[in-house]
Amino acid sequence: MPPKEFGPTFNGITLPEAVFLPPEVLQAMPYMTGAELKVTVAALSRTATIGGGEPITLDDFETLTGLSRPAVQSGLKRALARGILTRYPIQRSPGHHTYVYDLAIAPADQQLKKLTVGRPVKLSSRVVVDTSKDQQQTLSPSEHAAAKNFQETVLSLRRLGVHAPIAADIATRVPAHRLQAGIRLYRLALQHDIAEGSGWLVTLPRDPHRDPEAELAAMQARLEDAGAPTPSESAALPEDIRQQVLALGWIGPLDEVAAAWEEDAERVRNLLPYARRHHLKAGWLRTALRQGAWPPEDELLPETRARRRQEAHRRSWEAYLAAAENDESPASLPPHLADAWQALQPQAQALPEGLVWFSGLTPLRLEDGTLWLRATNPAVAAWFRQHARPLAEMLNAHLPQPVRLALDAPK
Repeated sequence: MPPKEFGPTFNGITLPEAVFLPPEVLQAMPYMTGAELKVTVAALSRTATIGGGEPITLDDFETLTGLSRPAVQSGLKRALARGILTRYPIQRSPGHHTYVYDLAIAPADQQLKKLTVGRPVKLSSRVVVDTSKDQQQTLSPSEHAAAKNFQETVLSLRRLGVHAPIAADIATRVPAHRLQAGIRLYRLALQHDIAEGSGWLVTLPRDPHRDPEAELAAMQARLEDAGAPTPSESAALPEDIRQQVLALGWIGPLDEVAAAWEEDAERVRNLLPYARRHHLKAGWLRTALRQGAWPPEDELLPETRARRRQEAHRRSWEAYLAAAENDESPASLPPHLADAWQALQPQAQALPEGLVWFSGLTPLRLEDGTLWLRATNPAVAAWFRQHARPLAEMLNAHLPQPVRLALDAPK
């Protein structure tokens, strides 16, 4: 039986209906490292099986290939240099960009129609890359410019959520001026809640009965006549929050996010960085907003944790005072006061002779804003009287309401 690290075993494989690997990959395979081949197959598989415009991140490559981060980066570097993959930046949060990866699709007239077999390559411990002239695809300057424009167009469509084969087909068949007008119209329609999803963009430039340039001019004119109303979510959402939501891949109106922001802005502010840290997408955010979910307590923003602690202290303080007023004689200090006394300890021990004498002080009870203390002996009491003022100031820094410190008279 193979070891656990060997991975899954099968009783045979499913015969695919067609050969999936492009001829360019088959031609380059003798020269590719294992990491380069793995990231290439992962990108091809991801593009073929997942619809829409989901790009591939470094974390995705690690999961799909089982490679370490350095090995993934090494394979990607070679695949990029070979022209099999491309990459582009996306904004994760204001001022922060990260790169994602996609297939570099060649124009139809420059694609290999059949496999060209190169000279045999003897495998060894070192990877031999044959850079001889007959192994390189040479393009004229005009062909190189056309290929670059084609790939930039495909990437523009991919960023808008169009599936890779459809993006390549549109970039091949639709004239550039018509396609660019369609993209501008789609972005404007998205902004004003007229279009929902990339399907609207896919049908627009390919429909011979529609004129994207004329529709764009007409829409701009209508918006100008109407005073160019701002979409409802733009007025409610701060720009940094809007950009963070879009960086998760949110497509369509942001009204649902705006409603959640108006109801509880702090919850939205906590959900967005949590989603970014764990590489969660817009679908997760939509579900979390609808369910009223919060991130786990230990992953909340520092200011949220601090506010919750202060709120808990305030409730504990009020309950303790209410019990004292009702002569219920609470058996112990309220939790927030006990926590504050613990937080005071390292500060008090930093005072002169604090390491010796502070441990001899014990908080007993809180009455009318005074925290009564007990000293174990007269020396501790003398040290307390000498340092009572700084002790009170340091303790009150941890409390929602100030208290006075006093020694309880021995019975």
